Amino acid sequence: KGIKHDHSQHGIVSRAISSSDFPILMGNIANKTLLQSFEVADETYSQWCDTSGNIRDFKTQTRARAGELGGMKEIIEGEGTPYAARAEQKEEFSLRTFSEGFTLGRKAIINDDLGEMLDAFEQFGLDVRQLYGDLAYDELFANANMGDANPLFDAAHANIGTQGIISETTIGEAVKLMKLQKDIGGLRRLNIRGKYILSSVKNEGAVETFFKSDQFVTGSADATRTNIYAGQFTRIYEPRLDDNDSGDPWFMLGPNKTIQLSFLNGNQAPFMESVKDFDTDGVKWRVRADVGAKAVRWEGMVRNLGA
Repeated sequence: KGIKHDHSQHGIVSRAISSSDFPILMGNIANKTLLQSFEVADETYSQWCDTSGNIRDFKTQTRARAGELGGMKEIIEGEGTPYAARAEQKEEFSLRTFSEGFTLGRKAIINDDLGEMLDAFEQFGLDVRQLYGDLAYDELFANANMGDANPLFDAAHANIGTQGIISETTIGEAVKLMKLQKDIGGLRRLNIRGKYILSSVKNEGAVETFFKSDQFVTGSADATRTNIYAGQFTRIYEPRLDDNDSGDPWFMLGPNKTIQLSFLNGNQAPFMESVKDFDTDGVKWRVRADVGAKAVRWEGMVRNLGA
């Protein structure tokens, strides 16, 4: 005798959820939609952050840094090679786990509401990318102590500009501060060249006007001077700076990407899984990300609190 099946809608839906085809089919759709939205999400952190951190577990991680050796010195007759101790410093952090989920209920499945499902999967991808941006900017704004017990932006690090809007004076000062940075042993100037200007969205017009102006009018209508910073720097405008409660800050950032985002086994893509929900005759979906953010050096970053 054959096995009797429940041919009601409830029975059909239950068998669909538990069958081998449904989870595979939905899993393929879910992951494809998730990754597509994750990859196209408009976030600015990836332009100036190092996202190459690869960590194997959740233990406290140490990022060690060593200073210069002291440089080549002349050997005086009768004397040996000079040996110098290297200055060392370390930064510590660990990965954190983040997750969210939703339930695809029996009614949505019966109604074949694919739009609701796709929208949820798409939102997963957007939320993970936004999480990474939040962590990067939180680290920038937190100004937490570094391994030397001084805040990221501090007079001891010589990376705070005289407060003011972006101008020839404030940009010139930031350029000087960055170029005159020394290695952690204080032995050599690093001559770091600024690459990015990070500013709020509300100041985009004024900042673009400054950098796209080849000349400025001086004392009289006929007298002008050249804007030596015209066309320089990659400008990044981030809404999180508009919402920041530390005034109206802007930043000059170097090419060495001093804030690092690290991921479990280097995997930036979010992980998604599903399970049948017996309470609702539906399917539960959840997405997870394992990530940590840490400023690993202060050289190559200058902060100005702005207007």
